[in-house]
Parts: sequence; C-alpha cells; structure tokens
Amino acid sequence: MLSAANYQALDKRPDFVNLSPQPIIQNHLRQANLGQDAALVSANYINFDLNALNIVKGNKGRFHNIKNTEMSGQEISLRLPNVEKPVLLYVDNVQNLVKGVVTYTGYRIGQVNDFFILSIADEGVMAKINYGKYIYIIKPIKSKSVKHTIAQLDKTLIIKDIRDDVAKAVNQKKLSAVTEKSNNGSGHVKVLFYFENGVWNQSLYVSLIVSEMNAALSRSGVPTSNTISSAGIKLLGASFTGLCKDGILGLMDARQGAFANIDQDLNAYGADIAVTLIKTYTGQICDPFSGPVGRVGGVAYPYNPGSPFAVFADAYALGDLTALHELGHVFGGSHAIMQPYIIRNRYAKGFTMNNSITPSDSWQTIMGSYGYSNCNFSGVYSTCERLDYFSNPNKVISYEGNNITLGDTYSKMYLWLDIGMPVVSNYKGLPIPPPPAPNPISATNESCFGLNSVTWTAQSGATEYKLYKSTSSNFTSPVMLYNGTNTTTAVNVNSGLWYLRAQACNASGCSVYSNQVTAYRISNCL
Repeated sequence: MLSAANYQALDKRPDFVNLSPQPIIQNHLRQANLGQDAALVSANYINFDLNALNIVKGNKGRFHNIKNTEMSGQEISLRLPNVEKPVLLYVDNVQNLVKGVVTYTGYRIGQVNDFFILSIADEGVMAKINYGKYIYIIKPIKSKSVKHTIAQLDKTLIIKDIRDDVAKAVNQKKLSAVTEKSNNGSGHVKVLFYFENGVWNQSLYVSLIVSEMNAALSRSGVPTSNTISSAGIKLLGASFTGLCKDGILGLMDARQGAFANIDQDLNAYGADIAVTLIKTYTGQICDPFSGPVGRVGGVAYPYNPGSPFAVFADAYALGDLTALHELGHVFGGSHAIMQPYIIRNRYAKGFTMNNSITPSDSWQTIMGSYGYSNCNFSGVYSTCERLDYFSNPNKVISYEGNNITLGDTYSKMYLWLDIGMPVVSNYKGLPIPPPPAPNPISATNESCFGLNSVTWTAQSGATEYKLYKSTSSNFTSPVMLYNGTNTTTAVNVNSGLWYLRAQACNASGCSVYSNQVTAYRISNCL
C-alpha cells in the first residue's frame, strides 16, 4: 500500500510544462534537432514540475499530489506555445518497457484523436503532443541536458521524402504461404535499435517509438497479441556523414562497415528485426535530379527475413510517424496506391483521402501514399496530414469536424498486421513457452478518491506484464492500463468500477488472464 504521508493537498493543479521567457538560442535548436525547417512555428525553453504527474482530482476544485507514484487514469496539465489556456492530457497507459524510462500515453481532453506520448528518465524528458494541425516536440538540448526545448511544428510543412522509401535487398528470401502458415510466432516482435554517433537520448527515443507503435496497433484494432518491444540498444560509434539513408540501409543488407556483425547482434540480443536511427540532414543532396532535400524520412526492406531492416532519421522518427511507417513496411505493409508486396493479401495497404477541393483537409493513415497531388511523400511539402492509425474500414473517427472512415475494401492494414507480425516474430524461432498467468492479482483502494494500488505475482520466464481494465464484469472491450517489468502499479478510477486482469508475457507471447479484481472510487481523501 501507499503511505498516507505521500498525500499532499493542493488548492491548484500544477502545470507539468511551463514556458520560459528566455529567448532560445538557435544553436540549441540545432543540437536538439528541432528545426524542421519551414515546419517550425515557434520554440521555447521550458521548465518542468514533476509533481504534476502524480495528481488526483478531489472535491470542490481541490487536488492531491500522490508523491512518487506512476499511475494511469490521471490528468496532466501543461502549457504549450501559442495556446492561451493550460492543456489537459488524459493518461490511459503507463509503460516501463525500457530500463530506467517511464512512458505515459493518452490523449488531449476534449479531442480524443489528439494523442500524446511522454517519456521520462534520468537523461531527460522527451514527448510528442498532437494539437490539431500542429505537433509539439519536447527534447533535451542533448544527452543528459538539464535544459529542454519545446517546438511547435506545422504537420503540413514537414519536409517530405523525394523518393519511394521501399528498397530491394540483395539478401532476399521469399516467404511462401505454406512457410508463413507453419512458421507463425506469437506476434510479439523484438527490435534491436542501432544508433548513429551523435543521436542522443537513445533510451528515450526507444521508449517513445515502442510505446507509440503499440498504442497505434491497439487503437487501429490490431489484436493485442501483436506488439513490439526493445531487444536492446547498441551505439555504433560510427558517423554516416555523406551517406544517404539508402546507402546506410545497404550497409545493413551487405553486412558491411558498422554492420559487419549484424547477424551476431540479432542472435545475441534475441531480436527479430533491426532498425537504425540516424541524424537528420535536410541540406544534403541525396538525389542529383531532385535537389537538396537531404537525409530525411526513412527507408526499409519489406517483409524480408534475409534483411529485416529499416533506417529512419531521428527528427522524423517522432515528428512524422516515420518510425511506425517503416516498421509497417518491415511487417509487409505498402503504400495506398502501390501493389502490396504480398500479392495474395491486397489489403495490406495504407489509405488516403485526397481532397482536391480543400487540399488542407486531405489525410492519410500511417502507411500513407505516393502519387496523389495533396497526399504525396515526394516533394518539399504536403498538405496531407498523417493520422496515427493503420487503415481499418471499421474505424470511424472525428477529423476536422467530420466523421471519416479509415479504410475501404482494399485498405485493411490492421488485418494484415495480424498475419505479418506473427511471421516476423518467428524469424528467429520460439525459444520458450509463454509464462503462466500472474495469479493472484489484488487491488487496494488507497483511501484517496480513485487511487488504487494493483499488485500481481511475478512469474518465472516472464519479461513483462500487462494490466487491463474493463467497465464490464464480463471483461468486454478491455483497455491496457500498464505494460512493463514491474509487478505493481497505481490506477486512478475517475468513475464507477474498473474490473482488472493481468497477463505475464515473454517473447513467445502472453499468458491467459489472471483472476479478476475491482478498483473503485471513494468520495474523499483520508
């Protein structure tokens, strides 16, 4: 149980982010890699109040700070540039998937499709917050820097790539339908993350990418058995100055230079695939016929067990969903108007709504498109916003005041991921069986409004645990509250009863659900 000594009554909710009046130094923008050229609207130094991450809302406008407690179900207040009032974020999930990093995910209250992701570690804070047509990126100036910046970016002005981001590997291996069926794994894909020298805050990047991918899979309707995790982080100690991303991916495929031991690394880390984060250079000429767009975006080999690799630039890994897009290629997905790589699954594609009358209302799902005038990766800018979903014709969301459908008969990426990810997750075979359920699980109300502590039993062979909630005693439509290595967490119930169950997981999959317990809310804080 939590100690009542940790509870501090407050008359006002603190803001997690406060803007500094100090003018920002341009060199700090470059060091944090936040410039994004024409997309940059504004930038500020910021200060943090970590107490804002532990707030339980009470009665009559009062709040309680539950010190040193990571919890889902809470609201985080923060200040954003060019937004007059404080912004409230709802935390629907807490994750401890990367050692030393706590990650919060959720959405902006009042707009459930404005998602956010926030990671905190000793080395600093990194976050991505969607706000309509804008995106806010929080980063340290560089590794373990006390000074942080926040940049407001216009999503429609982020520089796009100049060419197709799908490459053909020399080291090709093809999967037949029979091979796919017989080699299905759990769907849990383990990713080895390489970092070019000079890409700082590696743990924060990895936690953000893993958490954002898993959140996108879940909200897109992909079965919960399909997730990714970090198999490990490896610093290359090499700089790829002068090389474009295609050339770096080629080194991975050829097992040359910094990647000479990539196969041994995959085995040593128990990884299914490998990706490399590189520095962004927008001025570098990567195509003599197209001008100096530079090393931006990403590139990948699609659905290839011989070279299951991808490369993406650091600024784009967060700013434009590029990391998720390239992982989608590795899992077999293609662009909206391209022939799918797996011919028998023609729906393994992104989806695009190209609005020729009002171009600013054009949009695309994560796997996006080539070839449409308004929704096109090629060229300097695109007015087409990339939404945080994989295509799914059963998903209808609100966008710019209208209800939109995120797919059609030919664009069902969410279905393909439930086929492709199990195959990729078994590139290295299944070494061990899934662990047993983490029984027993218990929940205790901590005598402070909706605050409940939840504990489950550690299981041999488990590498992570998942806690789910449902508002139904039959446990329909479960939603994940926690994912990580801990065997305890806190939840803040805002109303009614929450029914809770847990799973123990490893590389081969997750256990059945644990026993069910309830968490509830009381009317005061003792």
